[in-house]
Amino acid sequence: MKNARAALAVGVFALLAIVATVVGVAFSNRGIGGGPDTYMLRAFFDDVTGLAPGTKVTIAGVRVGEVTDLDLRGQRVEVRLRLLRKIKVFHGVTAPDRSIRNGAVLTRLQASLLGDYYLELAPGMAGKVLADGEEIGLVITATALQQTLQKMDRAADIVPKIDQIATDVAKITHNAALVLGSDTGADQIAKITMNLVSASDDVAKTTSALRDRMTQGVLAPGGDLDRGLRGFADTAEKLSQLTGRLDTIITRTSSSMDDAGKSVVRSIENIEVVTTQVRDLVGRNKTGVDDTVGTIANALKKVQDALARVDKVMGHVENIAADVDAGKGTVGRLLRDETLVRNSEQLMGSAGNLFKRYADLEIGIDYRLATHTVRISDPNQLAWQSHLALRLQPSQDKYVLLTLTTNNLPVTRTFSRTTDSVGGTDAGVLRETVVEAESAMRFGLQYARKFGAVVLRGGLIENSAGGGLDLSVVRDKLLISADLFRFQNSERPRLRASLLWTFVPHVYAFAGGDELLFPGVRADLFLGLGLTFTDNDLFVLFTSSPPISFR
Repeated sequence: MKNARAALAVGVFALLAIVATVVGVAFSNRGIGGGPDTYMLRAFFDDVTGLAPGTKVTIAGVRVGEVTDLDLRGQRVEVRLRLLRKIKVFHGVTAPDRSIRNGAVLTRLQASLLGDYYLELAPGMAGKVLADGEEIGLVITATALQQTLQKMDRAADIVPKIDQIATDVAKITHNAALVLGSDTGADQIAKITMNLVSASDDVAKTTSALRDRMTQGVLAPGGDLDRGLRGFADTAEKLSQLTGRLDTIITRTSSSMDDAGKSVVRSIENIEVVTTQVRDLVGRNKTGVDDTVGTIANALKKVQDALARVDKVMGHVENIAADVDAGKGTVGRLLRDETLVRNSEQLMGSAGNLFKRYADLEIGIDYRLATHTVRISDPNQLAWQSHLALRLQPSQDKYVLLTLTTNNLPVTRTFSRTTDSVGGTDAGVLRETVVEAESAMRFGLQYARKFGAVVLRGGLIENSAGGGLDLSVVRDKLLISADLFRFQNSERPRLRASLLWTFVPHVYAFAGGDELLFPGVRADLFLGLGLTFTDNDLFVLFTSSPPISFR
């Protein structure tokens, strides 16, 4: 019994160990998964041996992603990676030689000699951060082992060159041994050495003598020769400056003196000539000279009078300016009264708003002609109705509608007539219905508000209070319209509905029914055409039309 329990315990323990091993391997090999915490990058490799979907991507040995897909693109393979969102991968910066520096590098490495491969990512440190779907530009396909083998191959190429260099060194060493190893060679080296020592002694003696000569005697710094040279240099510089100044003065004064002398001589001659001419002229025309002097005196007096008037006007201007500064008069109040200035500003603002509203006001004109072709009460009777509407629309969501309607539609009137029987004892009431044509003009004034595709109207419709509704559908190509008006105590109101279709810009066709609340007596059907346009349409039409000339 004890052996059975021991065997059972060993079996359970072995089973748990196997399950733990499988679970550990599964968790250690599971990928990072998808979701919002990851993003995709791609890279191109020349060789993807050992890589497959699920191959891990590490940074410094820590798993940060995995390979999701491999796709052959010509002679290269596109490798798509899924990385954790927190890993920032940099593109790098472009150097002057068009190479990318300080960017991310993706390397294919071999984990063991058995062929286990993985990707090592160096995220980089400069340039923009790569976004989802972008490419890692720098990749290293060869593994460390392959790089070592490639270096060994290159080293094998270097070995023959090293052998050749060793052979050359051996030849040089052999020749040096032949030259220096004999007695003659040793004597020559000794002579050369003695000559070098003797030359060094001579150079040292010469250098010492020159040093003593330069530090003492005439040639010493600050000695007689040095002071004499500095004095000579200063004297030469001063003489050069004095010579330059003298040259400039002579150059300037020589031409100026010549010109000045000539000018003085010419001026004296001209003065003599003018004096002679003036003397002759005054002697011959003494009377004319006196008149001219008198005229000049009168002109000067007029100028003085004009200056006096100008002075007086300037005095008035100064007084007016003083009154304006003191706030007197209309101009002074405009400049000094803050209340008046604010009122003027408010008035100008109101006028500007009014002008803006007028400028933004859109005017629409609509004309339609309807023919009532089918009348339920009398199918052979035809009637027509013309409708002119003027729309004043200050904004997109509201407008005012003015209408003028003319028609020859028959109007049904129902009234009661009281009659007395013969003898005056019994009274009776007779109700009569009269159908008559009425062609009077009817006016309308409605205020409308727009709520999306629906427009609600209210006001005066054909001389009677009422309201209406418009519904735009199919991109404003179709318009469903209904009017309810002519409310009276004794009769039902008038209901009119129509469907309008704009088949070309500014032109539409419509059809509908009128007096729909009296289907057996007054109701009829109508159809017609209409034309609609705005003031902007007229402006475009007039500005784009060709000029018309009358000959």
